Amino acid sequence: MAKNFGAVVGKARRSLRIKMRELAEKMGWSLSLVSEIEHGRRKPPSDETVIKKLAKILKLEEQELIVLAARERIKPQSDDKVMDFFRNKGDIAMTLCRELDGLDTEYIERLVKGVQRRKSKNEKQQGNSS
Repeated sequence: MAKNFGAVVGKARRSLRIKMRELAEKMGWSLSLVSEIEHGRRKPPSDETVIKKLAKILKLEEQELIVLAARERIKPQSDDKVMDFFRNKGDIAMTLCRELDGLDTEYIERLVKGVQRRKSKNEKQQGNSS
């Protein structure tokens, strides 16, 4: 599978001989939105239900499309640990992204610090039990 969400969508659409307009109608999108996504000018959708519907229409693996969408929505894209997390826990990762969307940055930073403290505590406990 290609590494770019839009390229994957476009290639699958063309291989099934679905016109952009048809895909737009099936998804409830505008023609320009389909074009922008396929050409990488618009980020992939964040709603997992939408991605699953798109995958079904284009006969693509849902989880692979979810991972591609998440990869493009998260910075930095080159973070292997982040990508491994999405590959292994795609459903919960997408849920987490949806739940964090719209929260203020300070609150998210406090959550991250809490997770980091918890992780550090767990690592120390595991080190002491060895």
